[in-house]
Amino acid sequence: MTNFTKSIIFTALLLTLSNSFSSLASLKDRAADKTIEALLSQTSQEKLSASISSMPGEIQQRLKGKILEKYKDALNKALAIQFKEFKGHTDIVNSVSFSPCGKLALTGSSDKTVRLWHLATGTTIQELKGHNSFVRSVVFSPCGKYALTRSADKIACLWDVSTGSAIKDLKGHTDDMISVAFSPCGNFALTGSHDKTARLWFLPQLNTLSFEQLLFALRSQEQNINIDDVGTQNLLNSLSSTLDPYGTLPGKDYATNPLIKAYIDFRRRQLFHAAVSDDVDTVKALIKKGFNTVFTIDKAGNNLWHYAFKGCIKDGITCPSKKVLAYLLELEGADKGLKKPNKQGLPPFAVGLIYNKEFTAEFINNLTKP
Repeated sequence: MTNFTKSIIFTALLLTLSNSFSSLASLKDRAADKTIEALLSQTSQEKLSASISSMPGEIQQRLKGKILEKYKDALNKALAIQFKEFKGHTDIVNSVSFSPCGKLALTGSSDKTVRLWHLATGTTIQELKGHNSFVRSVVFSPCGKYALTRSADKIACLWDVSTGSAIKDLKGHTDDMISVAFSPCGNFALTGSHDKTARLWFLPQLNTLSFEQLLFALRSQEQNINIDDVGTQNLLNSLSSTLDPYGTLPGKDYATNPLIKAYIDFRRRQLFHAAVSDDVDTVKALIKKGFNTVFTIDKAGNNLWHYAFKGCIKDGITCPSKKVLAYLLELEGADKGLKKPNKQGLPPFAVGLIYNKEFTAEFINNLTKP
């Protein structure tokens, strides 16, 4: 047993003592502070995880309460994520609404239009046109397939959000909204403003995170995060519900927030591994989370196409990632990543000709067929 582990166990045991005397209560507070300081100073995530797992749940809860009390500002800073701006409207944004799934948003504007947005990428999916005056209010149906909008033209309109087409105008009002909305999970707020933008804000729910997650968030701001460490990978995975909407590229947070940078690098590594091993389900899942194929490149400039053409070795034979290549072709066609060279000037199909000549030649030949 290491000195670090002995120290943690001793100080943690003090926390189990009764609060019968004020001096003992003070001693417990000092023990909690010393325990947290020792944990924060530990550089090995594996040892830290082992120490925490050896603590009774009651002790972890007490330490969690202490860390929330003492390090609240530091935790908020560690988990502070820049808002996203959704630009496209040409006049005031009056109303906003989250979809039931939490992945999409509607905005209604004085420019007489409604826009359907993809939150992870910040792109407009549909622009709903038809109102003759300011759009005052927007809302999703519970199933998320339809939208109901209210305008200063005294008309409410029912829309099919997948096609952007109006289903029915609801007429009857004789008179005719800046808005704010929470996401279904409560972690985000969406606001509409006179600055002609909608903003997505992150609201960290610190009480929902475990003691170990809180420690990890704090330590990420002071120590280098080793994404090769299994314990670190597990913790990054456990924070996915908090970081996923922002754990993509491009983004301001990659350069300014060490935790976000580590999460993006970890997910990007997973994506490259899936592309080279023909794990198309993982590739699809990560791309759907918002990993734009244009920005997902390694330090050498290789994109997903490069990795998929290279493939991996199975039973001594180099095999291309056929399912991933078919998916990428279906996703973006042959005019984007397929033609983008790496820093050596090699486009993906050139890598394919090096590692899998026959398959790549057939792949290119099929693309040229009418």
